[in-house]
Amino acid sequence: RVNRMPNEIKNLKSATKIAETGNAELVARSGNIIGKMLRQTGITMDYAPTLDIRRFEEKHAIGDRCYGKNKEEVSKYGIEVMKQMQNEKVIPVIKHFPGHGSTQKDSHFKIPKISIKMEELEKDDMIPFENAIVNGADAIMVGHLIIKDMDKKYPASLSKKIIEKYLIEKYNYKGLIITDDLKMMAIRLHYRMKSAVKRAIEAGNDIIMVGLPYKQVKRIIKYIIKEVEKGKIDIEKVNKSVEKIIKMKQKYEITDEKVEGLSVEQINKDIENLNKEVEQASPKIAFENN
Repeated sequence: RVNRMPNEIKNLKSATKIAETGNAELVARSGNIIGKMLRQTGITMDYAPTLDIRRFEEKHAIGDRCYGKNKEEVSKYGIEVMKQMQNEKVIPVIKHFPGHGSTQKDSHFKIPKISIKMEELEKDDMIPFENAIVNGADAIMVGHLIIKDMDKKYPASLSKKIIEKYLIEKYNYKGLIITDDLKMMAIRLHYRMKSAVKRAIEAGNDIIMVGLPYKQVKRIIKYIIKEVEKGKIDIEKVNKSVEKIIKMKQKYEITDEKVEGLSVEQINKDIENLNKEVEQASPKIAFENN
């Protein structure tokens, strides 16, 4: 459903559809296809897989991007896709920490607020992320959702309490930390873009996602440079993030060299074959559930 590739390339079945087959090999192949397709096209980072637990209908903003309705399914299948992408030298970004599963609102428009106690989230929604970190997650996207029990003021993406004291210290996470897109209305309704970016840096994010026109992004960068020069943003914090990004590029062998490109015919054949197997497998699951 969320696909940024050219129209010439066919669509894979959704994460939910593939996971519902209960076939780990099919899930693994989907991750392998995604990894090959991206790397051969010159794309070296993917904001996926989604490790949110599915407790909502398909029309929900997260919907059929989930790999299961419980922490076990999401961990098993989501981490498998993560590993397959890593094998193809594409950086997977697991998302949306600490978990959108308990949200009803769409953070593209409003900030979802979660009233569930942190102890409960730790036992459920956060388990897939914890498991992924143990299994070598290299990048995590933090969602725009307020966890009242941890930080009533700031959404997780802008919360120092959640990012530094929880993600980094509690889970001993050392990989890249990325915000969800700050242009989403959940942020824009409450913050000026420049102050949101500044807050995101201060909170402990290494990469700030701002899906705005380049001219606007340039103005934000100039603002951040001035804030650093004034001493209002710690240059050491920026330098540490830059070092982490450079090391990640080295780990994934990312260079400026042109790629040869991919065979559209071959990738479409792989996608069609997988989709066919998913279609054939899905009714068996439905029958077993009945």
